[in-house]
Amino acid sequence: KMIYLSKEIEDIMAMIQKRFPAISLSFTKEGDTFTIYENKLLVRQMLLNILVNAAEYSYKKDGKITVGLTKNPGEYIFSSKDNGIGIPPKDQPKIFNRFFRASNARETKETGTGLGLFIVKMIADHLGWHVSFESEVGKGTTFFVKIPIKK
Repeated sequence: KMIYLSKEIEDIMAMIQKRFPAISLSFTKEGDTFTIYENKLLVRQMLLNILVNAAEYSYKKDGKITVGLTKNPGEYIFSSKDNGIGIPPKDQPKIFNRFFRASNARETKETGTGLGLFIVKMIADHLGWHVSFESEVGKGTTFFVKIPIKK
């Protein structure tokens, strides 16, 4: 079934904004309709997990999340950049493991299953997408999802 990726992202961002009213959200998309043919539920769950994480680990007072959609030859790139606590280098290799929570994540948010990013990775693998991230402690984290364009 066809999905307009940018519309899904806008819907999820509206939900996040309601739940985290103090966080500043912005969305930039570059030159495409961003249509994909995938399981809508899986796509929404994956994007929701990434964006909820960004909101939960952003700074409470001046939290900022910048979401982007760009098109490269043969793929779309979704990105979510936050200005939160970041992921310590020692924790980065384990971030997609089931039940894993970064050491500083436990200090910021006491509860959490450690399943959010595990689910993101499982869905990405299932869809044939590629998920990665860059992070610096105290500066924030950016997640990237490469989405192959299938005709």
